[in-house]
This record gives sequence, structure tokens and C-alpha cells, in this order.
Amino acid sequence: MAVVVLTSTKGSPGVSSTALGVALVWPRPVVLIEADPDGGGGLLAGHLRGTRNHDSGIIDVALAHGLGESAGEALDQALQPLTDRVRFLSGPAGPAQAAGVAEAWAPAGDYLRSLHHTGVDVIIDYGRASNSRATALLRSADLVLVVLGSDLPAVAAARAGLPTLLAEAGRGGAPVEALLIGPGRPYGSREIAAAIDLRIAANLPWNPRGAAVLSHGEPGNVNWRRYERSLRACADQIRTALRRSPVLERSGGQS
Repeated sequence: MAVVVLTSTKGSPGVSSTALGVALVWPRPVVLIEADPDGGGGLLAGHLRGTRNHDSGIIDVALAHGLGESAGEALDQALQPLTDRVRFLSGPAGPAQAAGVAEAWAPAGDYLRSLHHTGVDVIIDYGRASNSRATALLRSADLVLVVLGSDLPAVAAARAGLPTLLAEAGRGGAPVEALLIGPGRPYGSREIAAAIDLRIAANLPWNPRGAAVLSHGEPGNVNWRRYERSLRACADQIRTALRRSPVLERSGGQS
């Protein structure tokens, strides 16, 4: 079992879509957690196109925690099926609710760590790190991936935000690496790795029309099939990065 956090430092270039896409092609049972502090139910409103109600999620975990009840049990009950292998937890509805549920993320993280006994992996859409109220999840992670584009503004934003993120993630011992979207637009992996002083764990080619299937529920087409192949390659690269994680090794988990 492994816990992977996807985040960005500024101007997220598709953290939510990438987290969802990787979860959908992940080879093991997986739980997808929406912890984006900006909220808005991106999965429900985007990929699922509003076909499901926002009637359960992290708010249920927060209520249970506030009442002294089992947050883990509440989280398990709040998980919704997405496919036969993927379940997800809806995140806060907006920034105000993100502040209100902040205390629930610590017990939620403890429960997620316990899933290794059941052979379930966890992928967390952490959103923009600078706005997050869910820092406890970083301490539950086996791997933290900074998602960024390959242009100069994206690289500059990553460099500016990394010290704080590295400090928070370091409290749990999880390695911080990068997931590069659109390498070669215009800079390549080696140049960016040197500029931000992080290993590039995975790459995802630029394909906005394919990503729109995830972000906006657009119909699948040849762009989606190409994007899906890219997501599978990206998931394989993430699993390779997990095998390097000292946290995963200590916990006896598998990826």
C-alpha cells in the first residue's frame, strides 16, 4: 500500500485531472482523496458532470471527529465508488468549508495509512500547497509529487514555493519529487530538475483535449486514448519512484 500526494506551488497545471487520471489507470485498488483547499467538487462537477450529489465527503469525517466518533469509520462510509477499483472522497465545497474541516485531516490521514492492511493505495489531490489546510496528509505520504509545467513562470513558481512544502513534507519523511506536464514546452526534464533541484519522477505529455475528458467530462476520442496511454506510463513512473521511498520501505508497504 502507498500514499501519493499530488500538489502544486502556484498556478496548478492540472493537479486534479492528473490525480484522477492516475487513479483511473492505477493497477491496484485505490482511494482518491480530494483535499484541494479551493474546493468546488471538481470530480463531481467535472468528470461526473453533476450526475451525483455532493451528499458525503470530508465534511462527514469532520462532523464525526467533532463529536468524538471514529473519523476512520466515517471516512470509509463517505467513500463513493467511481469504478470497480476506485473509490473517492469528496473534498471541501469551498475555501470556507476547507477551513472548517481542517482538523479532520489528521485522523483521516491516520486511517489512510492503515489501509495498507487491505492492499489499497491512496492518491491525494492536495491542490495548491500554499493554500492547504490539510498539511497532516503530507505527514501520511510515502511520496509527494510537485506538479508543474515546463515554462519559465511554472519553474519560477515551483522554486519560490518549494522551501515551505519541503519543510512540511519533511516532517513525515516523505521524499518530494516532481511530475512534469508538457516537457519540452519549452524546457526539458534535465533543465527543470537542475533549476528546482528535484528529481523528475514522472512526465505527462501536453494533451489538453485528452485531459478535458477528466476535467470537464468531455466525450472520449482519439485524444483520450492517447492521453490514457500517457497516464499509464506516468503511473508506472510513479510506482518506480515509490520503490525509492524510505517511508514506504519502513512501513513495509508495497507499490
